[in-house]
Amino acid sequence: MKKLPQQRCLVALLCAMGLGSWANSSFADVQYKFSGFGTLGAVKTSNDETEFRQNVDQYRGATKRVDLGVDSRVAVQGSAIFSNGVTMTAQVLGQRREDSDFDAGFEWAFLQYTGIDGLDLKAGRVVLPAFLMSDSRLVGFSMPWVRVPSLVYAMMPLSHVDGVQATYRQSIGPAVASVQLTRGDANGTTSTTNAVPLGGGLTVYGPTVGQTESSRIVGLNAALEWGDFTVRISQIKDNVNLQSIQNIPAVPAFSIPAMQVAAPPLNFKDTFQELGLQYDNGSLVVMAEYVKRSTKDQKVQDAKAWYVGGGYRFGSVLPYVLVSQYKETFSLSSSGIPPKAKGNALGMRYDFANNLALKAEFAQYKNNSLYNFTDSASPGVADKKINVMSVALDFIF
Repeated sequence: MKKLPQQRCLVALLCAMGLGSWANSSFADVQYKFSGFGTLGAVKTSNDETEFRQNVDQYRGATKRVDLGVDSRVAVQGSAIFSNGVTMTAQVLGQRREDSDFDAGFEWAFLQYTGIDGLDLKAGRVVLPAFLMSDSRLVGFSMPWVRVPSLVYAMMPLSHVDGVQATYRQSIGPAVASVQLTRGDANGTTSTTNAVPLGGGLTVYGPTVGQTESSRIVGLNAALEWGDFTVRISQIKDNVNLQSIQNIPAVPAFSIPAMQVAAPPLNFKDTFQELGLQYDNGSLVVMAEYVKRSTKDQKVQDAKAWYVGGGYRFGSVLPYVLVSQYKETFSLSSSGIPPKAKGNALGMRYDFANNLALKAEFAQYKNNSLYNFTDSASPGVADKKINVMSVALDFIF
């Protein structure tokens, strides 16, 4: 079978979208852009009884043994830019997901129109703008620290949605204001360890795997950029269907075999709110975010979290400090999960080339959370301080 030339492939795709006549008249001025980013990371901790991870969709992570999969990833992005304000963009990302050490998939895949001054329209798979660093939460090179603060960012683990997005920007004197509306659907996975009461005072701890379907997601956020300052506020609402499977370990002393128990599906409305502030004058950088999640469901935890991070650039070297905290505002007594957790980190970034940055970080977590550890419920780990040492090489191309 003869391969189609690149332009003919794009025409075929656009025809399938009902845009064939437009495409045939626009390819004379099409431009192509390609880029990518990645991280090579190594992580180890001070505890072998639980595993450190970056997000809840990673089923395993780092222990006392060095792990190369927690932070490592690579992505490539391509865009076809047409003369009439239309752009086609796709980004493929490979990283650790679920029980796979490397899984590649489309992070972004959208059609964009910018032909109206100040207005940006997208349709397809787009970023879910929940945080200050939503657009770049996976691009290690774009942030001062090794990774986004997991106690905060894992509260909204979805990074993209399949739907539509509209952004309007307007200059107001020396400032730029923007408003963004996002509508779509998304799927996600989670894994954590929970307490399982078996009766007679016997409690065991086993992993729970959850599959979530988020529908009718509506995200609204506004930002104001004024000189070195950026202020941002956002809210995301969605309907969640959660199906969980509890893996109960065997208890030979009581003749209890290993088993799996599917919990009844949970359906609830979820509200996520965020307030963010950033200051960066080229030397001093400070970032802070406060987030809150509420469900009004007696079977789902409500929580809030925040972080403050800052650093100062001495030429190509940026030492930094990062403090974060997570706290449940409504707790499930049977979960065995600590109601609060704290994290403190000290690190340094060294930009030794225009597209290469080397980072090292030492962090300590107290009363660890399911958001950054696979097991936060078992008595041997729930109340311990755990140290996490990380090294990362970030690059863009």
